[in-house]
Amino acid sequence: MKISKIGEIKKLKKVDFKENKIPTSHSTTNFHYNNLNQILFDLHQKNIKSITISLLISLEKEYYEGDNLINILKDLKRLTHNKTIHLDYNSVQTDFEVSKIQIEVGDTLNRHMWYYRFCEEYLLENNLDEEKQIPEAIRNEFNKKAYKKGKEQGLDWFARNIEAVNSLMPENHKLIPSFKLKNEITTLYQGDETYPEIEFVCYEYWLNYPRYKAVENALTEVRNLPDSIIERAYNHEANYFYERLSKRQDIHQKDLFIKQSKKYLIDETMPSIIKHSNHNNLLEFYFGGRENNHTQVCKGKKAQRDLRLKKYFETSLKGADKRKFIGIQKIK
Repeated sequence: MKISKIGEIKKLKKVDFKENKIPTSHSTTNFHYNNLNQILFDLHQKNIKSITISLLISLEKEYYEGDNLINILKDLKRLTHNKTIHLDYNSVQTDFEVSKIQIEVGDTLNRHMWYYRFCEEYLLENNLDEEKQIPEAIRNEFNKKAYKKGKEQGLDWFARNIEAVNSLMPENHKLIPSFKLKNEITTLYQGDETYPEIEFVCYEYWLNYPRYKAVENALTEVRNLPDSIIERAYNHEANYFYERLSKRQDIHQKDLFIKQSKKYLIDETMPSIIKHSNHNNLLEFYFGGRENNHTQVCKGKKAQRDLRLKKYFETSLKGADKRKFIGIQKIK
């Protein structure tokens, strides 16, 4: 069974979003970078001149493989030519230094969906109906196997797509097929006068991050608030993902699938919050999708006017409402 990254869903009903009212895409000859102009303009207004780009990679999606991935990374290299991104927008012309490009792969993040697969297979083989009917020891073993499987997926993805990764590299610094990744962050290129530093970030880095657990606990508190707009966003996305995917493949355990999808979404939120609490110049790039609704909701007027949420945004969930997301779209 093939399960793709969770996200890319339509807007929530009855939820207020902060939307840009003017065109904000930055285009090259091959791709649109939606919202990039507006975000760079906002950074310019704050006198920020240097940025870090985080390219988010979804495992199990065909467009993050092979020639399409090569084209994405070649265009990113073109966009950041000579270590700069040029802004010509709203009567402002200026350059931003691109100090670093991070390739972030949700390898162990995908453990939530591997756990579902292992459970589904066990339930079908044993003619059982619910996750709780699986002995606890076996469920614990599935969790361990799921984590290991996700980690292996990330390593396999890198080995399979090293040619694409090399599209970002200088000609005299291409990675060889035997290049080995570290467990959390690997520097692929140190950077120089014309090329930014390039890093590969495994999801384990975020799972081991000192603030991870505190952010997770705070997010749980926010989700448990009465009539929580954020909890509704997670529930909507998880249910929509099930409805969309079940049209293409058999999903035999609806409730468990939605449960694991929601865990994926919540887990996926943690790095974004941590990143944007530490840096106000980090831009997240993602091909083929839009910003997830639960992070859009945090920036919306309704959430910003909710004093219960605002208190969290200023303390334990600092960064939750500061995400800078750029959706990449191929020009047809």
